[in-house]
Amino acid sequence: MNKQEEKKSELVAILPDDTDCSFTQLKKKLQQSRYFANSIIENDIDNEDVKFAYKIIIDNENFKQVYKIEYHARKYPTNYHYVPHDITKAEVKNAKNSKRYLLIKTDFQRDPLVDFFNQIKLLVTIVPDVILIKDLSAIQLLSGDWARDVFENDIPPSPQRMFSIHGVQQDDEVWLHTHGLERCGLKDVEILGVPKEGYERVGDLLNTIVQMIIDSEPPVEGEPITVANNIKIVFLKWKKAIKHLQNIKLGGKEDREENHSRDNLVIMLPDTKTMLGWKYKSPKELSKKLDSNPVFYITVSETKRMEELARRKFELFTQYFKKYKKNNDWKFSVKLGFLVDNNKDKNDKEHLWFKVVSINEENIEGKLLNEPYDIKSLHKGKNYTYTINTLTDWLIVSPFGNYTPDNIYDLLRKQKL
Repeated sequence: MNKQEEKKSELVAILPDDTDCSFTQLKKKLQQSRYFANSIIENDIDNEDVKFAYKIIIDNENFKQVYKIEYHARKYPTNYHYVPHDITKAEVKNAKNSKRYLLIKTDFQRDPLVDFFNQIKLLVTIVPDVILIKDLSAIQLLSGDWARDVFENDIPPSPQRMFSIHGVQQDDEVWLHTHGLERCGLKDVEILGVPKEGYERVGDLLNTIVQMIIDSEPPVEGEPITVANNIKIVFLKWKKAIKHLQNIKLGGKEDREENHSRDNLVIMLPDTKTMLGWKYKSPKELSKKLDSNPVFYITVSETKRMEELARRKFELFTQYFKKYKKNNDWKFSVKLGFLVDNNKDKNDKEHLWFKVVSINEENIEGKLLNEPYDIKSLHKGKNYTYTINTLTDWLIVSPFGNYTPDNIYDLLRKQKL
């Protein structure tokens, strides 16, 4: 694994009470699976505290993946104080009433996103009626319908599903920090001293940066990296970072519990470099940089994942567009990718958002919503027509929320076609 170390990923599947998790039934489901037919299931004799405990072993030529499974016939002890918007009231109600759950544990060994994807696929294979998933590694809830959608897509989920971002507020200041990156062999990441006003945008920046480092090499402490066309950052361990942030109200030593006392990395804005090292700007300057609507960099592999999913689910986008295009409460946008001027290779593209005007079987007509940085032939506010082969992402803004290829399943539940 090309990360700092292997880490365990733990998921709890909350189940209907009639779920059969016997050895015979799980073996049957594995044998019938398109993904795990060649796997081996055996009783986990090392786990004497659990009545039903199994090991599922995937033994390929290049690697060996072991999943440990525990089945419990009792309520899972958790609360539902924070429920993501894509989890329904019915899912929460059914989870609260459930007296069955299954714990599935494994160590990530290769690409974290692929390992997470395989863990979700295995979970849905052996307990397809899962109600909710409690991701213990990221301290978050995931919808059972989301897991089934990922399984059916056969495309890895967005990297942002592998971690959560928590915010702690005091007065006019917010401390943002992640959970879940340790299983990827990375340190969790923080931004300290974020102004309350506009902290959501800084959270989006943190989300983008974390997705970038999941898909690349671990960041080197103290070494500047470019994350957008006008933003360079530096990662510092929190004990070093707080020495440069004297006026912060949150995130100091007294605020650090067990989950926050490890060597988390803090995102800093480098200012000037002296003989003694870097000087850093105030976190408020980070918020100001976002006012210019910077272009954030996305890795090539993530761009390809988004592109494949967007095209696979574009028919759903098209159907909603045709049904609601005259409704002012609905807005439809597409992101198209173009080679930049003086490009160096086929991946040297700028991805631009268009408000959709019309769609047919081959083309998309749209109004360009932002002025390009590196394509002189295109201009904001003008209409253009391009083939669907340029599509890399799309967005539906509706009365029910905002929907992308990663969460369109939720709109289908709320507003069926």
